This record gives sequence, structure tokens and C-alpha cells, in this order.
Amino acid sequence: AGNVSKCSVTPDQVRALTENIQALNAAAFETDHALQKELIFLHLPGKKPLGIPLISPSSSCLLCGCQLQLRKDRHAPIVIYDAKYGTIPGAHFHKFCPKRTCSFTQYYGYYSTQNQIIFNSDWSSLPFFISSRD
Repeated sequence: AGNVSKCSVTPDQVRALTENIQALNAAAFETDHALQKELIFLHLPGKKPLGIPLISPSSSCLLCGCQLQLRKDRHAPIVIYDAKYGTIPGAHFHKFCPKRTCSFTQYYGYYSTQNQIIFNSDWSSLPFFISSRD
């Protein structure tokens, strides 16, 4: 007999790796929008779907140059209006400068510092525009 190696993965590890696999309806693969909608509204027990996450592509503070930190534990629920698809839920996340003496916060398409809101120079190149803030 040849060399047969024993499987290094236990059944419990396989179960842990596959417990979040979801079955998608075949119709979800007909268009990009159908797939996006299916993934957005995919219901996980006890949790509300976040919708489309809006996160600024900026990675460094415009004031001091430090690497921005993503605030994962807090988001603002938003509604995205699309002429073709109607309303879509979204989640607006922000990034902050970790330097204690810096008051810079980066949002999707704009930033704030010292209680002023300023739009990024590239805001019009982003796929979405946030028009108001609560």
C-alpha cells in the first residue's frame, strides 16, 4: 500500500468552518443586483441585515498622516435611494484618527474636524453620496 496520510481536520473543525454556509436561490445569480439583494437581505437568526456597508476608501488622516482606524462596533443605519432598484438598506461606518491630540473623523465622502464638516475632494467619484447626517 502507498503512503496514506491521516486527515488533520477534525469533524468539529469542519462543522465550525461550515456552519455559516447559506443556500442561495438560483434566481439570485440571474443578475448582479439580484445577487446583491439576496446577500443584503440574507437573514441571520437574531440579527438584522446591515445592508450595503459604506466605508470611506481613505486610509490616512488628512491632518497628521496617521493610519485611520475603522470603528466596527458602531454604524449609522441609512437608506440608499436608487432610481432603478428603489430603496436599499445601508450601514454607514466611520474611521477615526487614533492620535489623541487629533480630532479627525473620516466618513464616506466627507470628514469632520473641530466640529466642521468638509467634503472630500473626490466625493463625486464615489458610487454613493450621503446627503444628510443625523
